[in-house]
Amino acid sequence: MIYINTHVYELIYTDHWAYNDVTKAATSATAPPADQGSALAGYQTSNNNEHVIFVGEYHVNELVYTDHWANNDLGGPNAGTGSGLAGYQSSNNNEHVNYIGFDNHVHELVYTGQWRHNDLTTAANGAPPADPESGLAGYQTSNNNLHVNYISVDHHVHELVYTDDQWRHNDLTTAANGAPPAALSSQ
Repeated sequence: MIYINTHVYELIYTDHWAYNDVTKAATSATAPPADQGSALAGYQTSNNNEHVIFVGEYHVNELVYTDHWANNDLGGPNAGTGSGLAGYQSSNNNEHVNYIGFDNHVHELVYTGQWRHNDLTTAANGAPPADPESGLAGYQTSNNNLHVNYISVDHHVHELVYTDDQWRHNDLTTAANGAPPAALSSQ
């Protein structure tokens, strides 16, 4: 289990419960403190490396465990502190980190030997902006299409899907014949 309290902590059970200050344990460039309200996400790659992503100093950061914890500043222009985060590895071994920026666009950082940035809202031809407090889900389906789901400012569930070498947009609430809009917490 991972949680944030300005530092990222890991609760781990071996023969008893213990915690580890992962931010402090990072041996490369010092990990910045997590921004107040930062979301937290994690994923594991095919080589069993653990990745924990969070927003620190308005940048997307990842703590990676290989044989020790290390920090990488992934950049991520205008990363919103309350933004949802999602991370996954696609079948071609590219790593994908999705977040919602201050511009309410869904953004992607993708690792293909180096990290690069894509504004998926723009790439999908102006998909509706995401609710800044919306969560994100990113994944690849068995037909190798990439998907990012989010709740937009219209409270509909939307999908950005990468197929046929381009990003497309679908309003899933409308496609489900008027399913009720997603409820957002007022807290």
